[in-house]
Amino acid sequence: MNLAGVVLAGGKSSRYGSQKIFETYQGLPLYKHSLHALLQGGISDTYISTNKELASSFYQKETDLLVEDSFHEGPLYAFAHVARSLSQRYDWLFLLPSDSPFVSEDFIPYMVSQLQETGNDFDCHLPVSGDTWQPLHAMYHTRILSAAEKCLAQGKRSMLPLLHSIRVNTIPFPEDEPSFVNINRPQDWRRI
Repeated sequence: MNLAGVVLAGGKSSRYGSQKIFETYQGLPLYKHSLHALLQGGISDTYISTNKELASSFYQKETDLLVEDSFHEGPLYAFAHVARSLSQRYDWLFLLPSDSPFVSEDFIPYMVSQLQETGNDFDCHLPVSGDTWQPLHAMYHTRILSAAEKCLAQGKRSMLPLLHSIRVNTIPFPEDEPSFVNINRPQDWRRI
C-alpha cells in the first residue's frame, strides 16, 4: 500500500479572525497536532498543503510543503492540487485538516486497517461520526483526480460533490469522537 499523509493548511480562517493553524495548543501550533497524528499513526511520508501566502510561516524541515498556486479555493481544490502533485508516487492520500488537535492515537491505524481490509475496492475511506461525514479526515485514491477536476470545473469547492461521484466506504465512529473536533472560532476553545 502506497500511502502519504497530507495536512490541509491553506484556508482563510475567516471565522477565527486570524490564522488559526499557528495558534498554540499544548505547546504546539494546531497544524503540528495533525502532522504528529499522521506520523505517530505510522504514516512516514507526510506533506503540508498550503498556499503561497502561508508557506513561509512553516518550519521547512519538518515535512515537505505542497504550495497551491491559488489562494483559499477550498478543500476540493487543495485535494486536486495534492493528488496532481503526488499521484506519480502514491496511490492513497490520507487527508487531515490543520485545525483538529485531538486526533486520537488509534484513529490513523484504525483507518489504515480499513483500507488494508478492502484494498482498492473503494475510492475513498470516509469516517462518519454519527450521521456526519468527515471528508477532511479521510483517505482518497489518487485515481479520482479527474473526478475532482470535473467537480472543480463545475464550480464546486467542497468535497461533498466529489464523494457523491466516487465509490465510498463509510466507516462508523461515535458522534462524540474527539478526532473530529476542530477549531473554527476563538470561542471553540471553551469546548475543550
